[in-house]
Amino acid sequence: MSTTSPAARVLDLPVEGMTCGSCSARVHRTLSAQDGVRDVEVNLATHHAHLMIDPDADLAALADAVQRAGYTMHVPETADQPATGGRDTAGDTEPTTDPQGAGTGGAATPGEPAGDAPRGAPS
Repeated sequence: MSTTSPAARVLDLPVEGMTCGSCSARVHRTLSAQDGVRDVEVNLATHHAHLMIDPDADLAALADAVQRAGYTMHVPETADQPATGGRDTAGDTEPTTDPQGAGTGGAATPGEPAGDAPRGAPS
């Protein structure tokens, strides 16, 4: 009769500070050596660590270990957050305008009237 272990938690967490393959390898080695980590994949291109951990693994301890290695791993603040709590949601937000209006698709800069008049020209 075989025994089964409790279901693992799967997390995809952002890691800041990785700039090369050696960086991602160091984060991988650091996380792999921590208690409660069953599997880890670190993706340099997306700057994320995909973790399979024990349900009782200490996320703060994992983040601290990564911090000691010289990087920053963002973890969910509570265990109630979804498994992708650290998922990059940059593409899920509304675009913002900067003071020069760059990237606004021709929209008026805040404080300027919309219209065809060039900047500085009387409206």
